[in-house]
Amino acid sequence: MPQPLAQADPSAVFRLFDRTADTYDLLNDLLSLGLHRLWKRQAVALLQPRPGERIVDLCCGTADLALLLAERVRPHGRVIGVDGSAAALEQARQRAAEQPWLPLEFIHGDVLTLPLTPGAADGVMMAYGLRNLASAAAGLRLMRHLLKPHGRGVALDFNRPTHPLWA
Repeated sequence: MPQPLAQADPSAVFRLFDRTADTYDLLNDLLSLGLHRLWKRQAVALLQPRPGERIVDLCCGTADLALLLAERVRPHGRVIGVDGSAAALEQARQRAAEQPWLPLEFIHGDVLTLPLTPGAADGVMMAYGLRNLASAAAGLRLMRHLLKPHGRGVALDFNRPTHPLWA
């Protein structure tokens, strides 16, 4: 039987990502052999963002996905990236500044406690964030809460396998 994702301490998670923000993208490339880029592109394709849509990227980190999403919703759409790590968001803002035509904004704070507008998003994305939340179930409920009727959500994540064949 699969084990639930561990419950994370938000302040410890934010401190970890604040310490690693400068090298986070390089570490992802090294640890996944670059595959994380393919997985993120596939997640964006599953979400099917369209021009003019409003997309929320929860646990956006350094904005890998937010940048890809903004390319798809521009010129009249909007991507809102939310993350608890101030240092990761600083990296995200720097990356977004290199492409000022992209419709991006960033909000700092714990995604589970911020007063985000319910039912206002055409799409919600969360990549590698569920395992870092105080409650993965609350994260999934939040994704649903933010979506408009018929909105689309994609969560990209993985966990330590428990089946002996894969563990």
